[in-house]
Amino acid sequence: MICHKHKCILVHIPACAGSSMEKAIVGYDWWDKDPETKHLKSHQAKKIYSEYWSDYFKFSFVRNPWSRTLSLAQHKCHKVHVNHKTKEINLIDWVAQAEDFEVFPMDGKKHLYDKKPKQNAIYLNYLLEGLDFVGRFENLKTEWEYIKDKLKIKNNLPKIQDTKSPMYSHYSDYYDEKSNKIILSKYQKDIEYFNYKFE
Repeated sequence: MICHKHKCILVHIPACAGSSMEKAIVGYDWWDKDPETKHLKSHQAKKIYSEYWSDYFKFSFVRNPWSRTLSLAQHKCHKVHVNHKTKEINLIDWVAQAEDFEVFPMDGKKHLYDKKPKQNAIYLNYLLEGLDFVGRFENLKTEWEYIKDKLKIKNNLPKIQDTKSPMYSHYSDYYDEKSNKIILSKYQKDIEYFNYKFE
């Protein structure tokens, strides 16, 4: 997302409150304006918005991989259960089967998520080191206040997607030893780089 009024560029990582930020900054979900550029990686955004890259405030948000994976599964499949007897998706099976939760924003496809047999480390995929600010979903309330002040906007974040399941109150309740290890392996770089823990 790019906003010329507030001179900012958002590198929107899925399941990190990006849609809420888009609506708070430009007034609508970027998917409705230009879906192919909604989830650009940093190097893609730098190329497309090269004219503004040096002068605009560039930011993104990251999220605990265990929590983010659960949110992705809930968003894609609507219901996530840990009980194998249900007909809905089982998070443990889904995590084990999905090689990656990569986003392909510029390939003309309508779907958001696909499989790709490579490690999906957020900071490697999105090259977040080139941005002016990388916030954390876990500190969203506090760090959004920083963004508001930086961009000189007054809007609070609207709640667009609620993927919290009524079954459990914490993401850790959805994981067993097997699925936990898969996330540890898949997101090892993220966990080390951002010092995330399975809590």
